[in-house]
Amino acid sequence: MSSFYPHLFPLISNQTGAFEIEANLGGVQGLFLVDTGASMVTVEAELLNKIRKTTHVRKIRSVAARLANGRAEILDIFLVEEFWLGEHCNLGPIEVAAPKQGGRNLFGMNALKQAAPFGFASQPPTLGLSHCNID
Repeated sequence: MSSFYPHLFPLISNQTGAFEIEANLGGVQGLFLVDTGASMVTVEAELLNKIRKTTHVRKIRSVAARLANGRAEILDIFLVEEFWLGEHCNLGPIEVAAPKQGGRNLFGMNALKQAAPFGFASQPPTLGLSHCNID
């Protein structure tokens, strides 16, 4: 996989068999479910509150969204300046959606598109990215 993708990141296989990735969003570490069915990175309210204490976060709009459970909900969209995978890959600035209550941290398609082309390997669980803003 390394010959195809210059940037490799370990994935964590959770108890349901889905993959999660550790990331640093706005200076705060979090665990994000890799979800190619989610159009955007989504952050739970608690994580967003922690991020707001460490860095400037700007609300840019609200959107109507259909969630995985079928419910429609208005989500606030925020711009976060930095979204790090590992120590050398910054995918930010990035827009993140935030449900009013609860929710789940999702690593959605807007982050994956910024680093595309991308690929997954299952043994060992790995995310391969073609592009990172290297700092």
